[in-house]
Amino acid sequence: MPPKQRITKEMILESAYKVFCEHGMENVNARSVARELNCSTQPIFSYYKGMGELKECLEEQASECFRKELNDAFQAEATETAIYEAYIRFAANEPQLFRHLFIETKLGAGILDENPDVSERVKELVKEKCGLDQENTDIFCRTLAVCAHGLAARIAMKETDMTPAEAADHLNALKDREFRALH
Repeated sequence: MPPKQRITKEMILESAYKVFCEHGMENVNARSVARELNCSTQPIFSYYKGMGELKECLEEQASECFRKELNDAFQAEATETAIYEAYIRFAANEPQLFRHLFIETKLGAGILDENPDVSERVKELVKEKCGLDQENTDIFCRTLAVCAHGLAARIAMKETDMTPAEAADHLNALKDREFRALH
């Protein structure tokens, strides 16, 4: 009987995710994951057909982490800007995941596209609170999404020392200006 493996699939995924979060997807490879686990690369390939399969699992885990953050934010504070502020916080808290999902790949097309359930709830909230028609609601939400993405990207890429709270202030100022312009 072959010896029982001490490295599990879950341990590999957890270690690979840690490398992903700390150093970016470009640094996730068999050697870096094995180094994190303090083992050879053999266990990785006994559970995964290749690094492509492991990276797909990591992308799925990162997307799920992002969707959970948006849902949690919207549940906690159902405002017109809650998901946009959560997007910015995600960029600040998980810059490597943000970079991969929203800058380097097209996995996440954007805030509104990544989580349609939350997106629809936000649009309904905007229509209700602001009294906008569907076309202006779409313009309003898209404008906030583009602004939030720009702020989040600059924060994730360390191109600014702006905090998520300061970025939220900018976003709310834009929200107020856009609201007045659309009325």
